[in-house]
Amino acid sequence: MPSLSTKLLGSSAALLALSRNATSQFDWNSITPSRDLHYVKCYDGLECARALMPLDWLEESVDRTVTLAVVKVPAKVQTSDHRYGGTVMANPGGPGASGVLHMLKNGRYIQDMVGSDELHFEILSFDPRGTGLSTPRADCYASETARQAAEWQSRGAGELDSLHIPTLKRALAKAKAHGHQCARYRDEEVDFNIHEFTATASTARDMLRLVDKTEELRQETVSRPTAMDSSQQQQPLDGKRKHSSGQGRLQYYGTSYGTVLGNTFLSMFPGRVKRMILDGVVIPEHWVLGNWDESMRDNHRAVDYLYQSCFQAGSSECALRKDSDHSWHEIQQRVQALIDRLDNDPAPGVTVGGPEIFIDGVAILELISGQVFSPLDFFEGLSSTLAQAVDGNYTELLEQLVPSLSDNDNDNNKEKHGDEDAVTALARPYTWFDDAFSSVACGDAENPGNYTLSHWKHVLERILARYPRLGVRAVDQTIKCAGWQSHPKDRFAGPFISPEADPKEVEGRPSAPLLLLSSLYDPVTPLASANVVARGHPGSSVLVQKSVGHCTLFSGPSRCLRRAVRAYMADGTMPQEGAVCGGDCVPFEECPHERGHL
Repeated sequence: MPSLSTKLLGSSAALLALSRNATSQFDWNSITPSRDLHYVKCYDGLECARALMPLDWLEESVDRTVTLAVVKVPAKVQTSDHRYGGTVMANPGGPGASGVLHMLKNGRYIQDMVGSDELHFEILSFDPRGTGLSTPRADCYASETARQAAEWQSRGAGELDSLHIPTLKRALAKAKAHGHQCARYRDEEVDFNIHEFTATASTARDMLRLVDKTEELRQETVSRPTAMDSSQQQQPLDGKRKHSSGQGRLQYYGTSYGTVLGNTFLSMFPGRVKRMILDGVVIPEHWVLGNWDESMRDNHRAVDYLYQSCFQAGSSECALRKDSDHSWHEIQQRVQALIDRLDNDPAPGVTVGGPEIFIDGVAILELISGQVFSPLDFFEGLSSTLAQAVDGNYTELLEQLVPSLSDNDNDNNKEKHGDEDAVTALARPYTWFDDAFSSVACGDAENPGNYTLSHWKHVLERILARYPRLGVRAVDQTIKCAGWQSHPKDRFAGPFISPEADPKEVEGRPSAPLLLLSSLYDPVTPLASANVVARGHPGSSVLVQKSVGHCTLFSGPSRCLRRAVRAYMADGTMPQEGAVCGGDCVPFEECPHERGHL
């Protein structure tokens, strides 16, 4: 099962899966990479391009490039229409999440969320360098066999869930071995290590280039004669919505790690920002230090919500609930008894097409922690899985924890999956997600490679004291970064600040303050983090959605929040200080509204 760190600040690996050869309904290889944006029709009404970017933004003269997979949901009006609001760039997080998959799953929902009948946007996303369909891949293994061997070896080493010094030593040794493995691996088509060029600062520069190329394309399109009604062509742009005749400005919606990327862009290029929404906020100063302590502070509240919402739903809707239960604490106690039982006597299991495993209490904790990311999506199935495990049936639990190895074998399943639709094809295993995650996270983080064993012991002691058992996952990624060898030159470590906004698009200033969104209880990006980030950006505002889950976009729909987002996108109107929006749906009940999905 993936460790919590691989899910931290992004969706679960299973839902962010992406086939290496995903070409169902569209062949990305049919697009010739270009330094300009040359879009072609793709999927169902979307447009795709492959954009060449300098490998090293600090040495652009060196003729080495990376290729980004770019996709957009076109606006419902022409760019010359006075109702056209421009391009909103979206990043789904991770790091390592696929922007292509994000647009297929959530592009039109985001378009409806930020726009209205009076103002229409196109929504653009991309697979950041090294991830998904962008090339070269931030991979560490030459074959899936090697990757699977490393994964199973890692499982056998056990979890870092205590202060057991021999286990800590093995974790550090493994991290160093993995760091060397990633540093020496080369994609067969390039002569460089892509891991040295995947830091957030480089992706922020990629975004700036995309903003410029998008503005060039807009100006070219507007100046080109069309078959539109002449009276509509002659309508002047609304004063609040006009495009600058100079450089383009970024409009952005970032979730999870995407808030680090957005904050980095705003801090590096404040005068190139028009609107910016950060949802599920990460404190960037902690990110660049590799400090995960604060990320878990509300995780227990999100887990408690599983039991609370189950109790409220009743036994007919939630499999974990019993008619005899008098409070949600009794449901919690049954699950805790399961965890204790598996800790004392781990359950053996076999995988389909793979080696044997065992299930312990840590596995249950990690499963729950991953699925509280999106209660509307996961709670019903999770309650069924846990209820069966409580009764001693681990079949569903095993399937949840370990996907069939045969499903991960891309090379042997091309024909088997040949008839998949686009979303299904893109949702198949994106096998180097963990490598892409570490490539960005460890590249951004301060190099901890020289820390002593006593330092790591102290870190574990601190984390365990604050978050017994589960909280130690917060240090897992930092341990991984302890052995990372691929350190980028283009690293931005702050300050993460911006000047006061000016709606007149004054040079060097953003056009509107920063809008920060947060669920009331987010398992990995707590509300407190949004309040901290707001201090660095004058005039910014935190809007809370009274829901549980990771990011408001994924925790559930809210008409109240949508109204606030539309007002902000239209003219920079900020919510009132301390504003709170309710959610429109709850777990274990049918949700009749359109919503975002992990």
